[in-house]
Amino acid sequence: MKTIGKKCAVLLLAAVMLATTVFCTEVPVSALTLKATIANSRVTTKIQEAGRYFDGTPDTQLGKFERFEAVPNDPDALQSLLQEERRSREQLSPGDFKAHIAALRDGLIETEARRIVREMKRHYEPNSPNKTHFMAELSPAFMRLAATKDTDRLFSMLPYKTLSFSKIEGRHGTYALIDKGENRDREIRKPRPSIRAQLKADKAKTAPKKAAAKTKNHDMEV
Repeated sequence: MKTIGKKCAVLLLAAVMLATTVFCTEVPVSALTLKATIANSRVTTKIQEAGRYFDGTPDTQLGKFERFEAVPNDPDALQSLLQEERRSREQLSPGDFKAHIAALRDGLIETEARRIVREMKRHYEPNSPNKTHFMAELSPAFMRLAATKDTDRLFSMLPYKTLSFSKIEGRHGTYALIDKGENRDREIRKPRPSIRAQLKADKAKTAPKKAAAKTKNHDMEV
């Protein structure tokens, strides 16, 4: 009976150990920083200095890799740095995403216009297949990004009276063509500012002044 009881106790202990197996954790931080955490933890932990490579390969002694935790060597210094960064961001004026995208698109169109003008100047003789026109291919990268209104704006920025956009038989892409007698010494035309955009900008400038005036009058009434 005693032997059977001992065997049952051993089996029960083994079952409990299997049910409560704790696996290793890779921690790529300083050992000194995690002493208090490890002392109160039930997880079998492998300490690893920051900057050293590690992966999820099971440890031969500790078992399956579960997770890792990165803890700063100086939490107070990190917190102070994050607060300083947050304060500096709060002082910045909020950006206008639509205006930013519009500026990027304007730059794309102007860059393409300047490139075509340079390409037109580069040739000494007409380079069209029938030798009656100077031509330059519109950049495939530009054409992939451009909408119809973008190609219209590009057309208006090119300084040529005989300008046309056309396909060339036997070639891929779209080409800008000008007559061989066209003056090619001109630079791009700067696009005229949109009246709607100008009115919107003026309205945005005057809005804060009106708001400030209302606040001042309210304060005087109080």
